Amino acid sequence: MTADTDTDAAPGGLARLRSIHPGWILVALDVFGLLIASYLAIVEVGGGVPSCGPLHGCETVAQSQYARIGGIPVAVFGVILSLVLLIPGQSDVALGIELLAISAVVVPAFAVLAKPGTRAPEQPRVSWLGTNVVPSAIVALAPAVAAVGLFTESLGGLYWLPVAVALALAAGLVNAWVLLVEILR
Repeated sequence: MTADTDTDAAPGGLARLRSIHPGWILVALDVFGLLIASYLAIVEVGGGVPSCGPLHGCETVAQSQYARIGGIPVAVFGVILSLVLLIPGQSDVALGIELLAISAVVVPAFAVLAKPGTRAPEQPRVSWLGTNVVPSAIVALAPAVAAVGLFTESLGGLYWLPVAVALALAAGLVNAWVLLVEILR
């Protein structure tokens, strides 16, 4: 057997993972995000408070100053974004323009949310950088890098988006966990 055959035959090998088109990964992540955003949008527009199961604190997050932009629940923007990204048959140029538009909106919004004045005095600077600034910068700039990659057929193209989504989910989970720990204190 050659080394290539061994890699292909390995269960869960890299060859199998590489054979998945990044578009399908993005579709799966987008549908997952659409379901979550739809639930949150429906609950928040209806005046309710989202449930987070056996954990508590979702109502605090839903009522925080960051839960709405211009009086509109953030989840509504998530639904719109998810639906736009699910439009089939788009050209690379159209998708690239959409991704640049997303970055044009998200970068300034995240810059405001991650400005130095938002760091609590008791939060260590390294913690703030690791959980707020770096994830925000990567998530905000990843669509722009993906767009440039689509235009130039380089930089990995759409592979930046799953990385950004995974990082956003991880950062959101860490922040939610910290918030719940602080609430329960």
